[in-house]
Amino acid sequence: MLVPINRTGSKPPLFFIHGANGIMPVGGLFSRILGSDYPFYVINAKGFDGSPPHRTFEEMVQAYYEYIVQTAPSGPVVVAAMCWGTLIGIDVARKLLSDGRELGPLILFDPPRNPFGGHASMQDASWGGGQAAISDDTSDPEVARQLYNYARGVMMTHASVPYNEMPFDARDPKQLDTATRTGIACTTALSRYANPTPFFGAVELIINVNVAQFFFGRQMPWQKLLPNPHPTHVYPYGHMEWFRAHRFNTGRLLKFILEGALAREATDVQQYEKSFA
Repeated sequence: MLVPINRTGSKPPLFFIHGANGIMPVGGLFSRILGSDYPFYVINAKGFDGSPPHRTFEEMVQAYYEYIVQTAPSGPVVVAAMCWGTLIGIDVARKLLSDGRELGPLILFDPPRNPFGGHASMQDASWGGGQAAISDDTSDPEVARQLYNYARGVMMTHASVPYNEMPFDARDPKQLDTATRTGIACTTALSRYANPTPFFGAVELIINVNVAQFFFGRQMPWQKLLPNPHPTHVYPYGHMEWFRAHRFNTGRLLKFILEGALAREATDVQQYEKSFA
């Protein structure tokens, strides 16, 4: 579900993909921080409007890729993603690069510590930087109830944060129920994807300090997925604090990355070459 936040501007458009529960809770606030020159779009999971949600990881990748190429059929674009949505972002970016599109750095916010874990990794209580463990075995009524309550709680928490722009009204029980079921469908689809392939494009990682060892220590599953060197920004924020208590700092960090990545190389060479003459 593509949500246009700012359609105008001369900079490459930014497309921000949701996390595990299907929501990317940013909008006008981030757009104001980035400035009016940055076209900005949020991609939420399909289903918040009552339409059937995507049931597989591959369906989400294809749909989000189509959102981007239909909105920006030519020219450079930037893709960002959050949490387990980073795996969607990687495959969307891969498809864009295979088309020969110019792509800014793939910006990955707080990815899961083990991108190869799939369902087993999501059941770990520390997945996604500290969210609750979940299961997608909805054939068990108790598991289905727990998953529903968990997803509903996430939706209500997102909706309670000022400036978050939600694709539903949490005060409406029917809309909240639809949002909860959409979140479950998204989480389930992502939990069944366990075989990502290496991505060799430009990447900027933003991670919380609690999972840094999985990017820098002896256990480095992400090195298999992102084998090329890439800038990494490490912050002491919890998983969801990026878009709650620290959302202003997150917006500023995003702008800092974009301004640096989109600076023309020729200008950099002209500015610094004399220093080494």
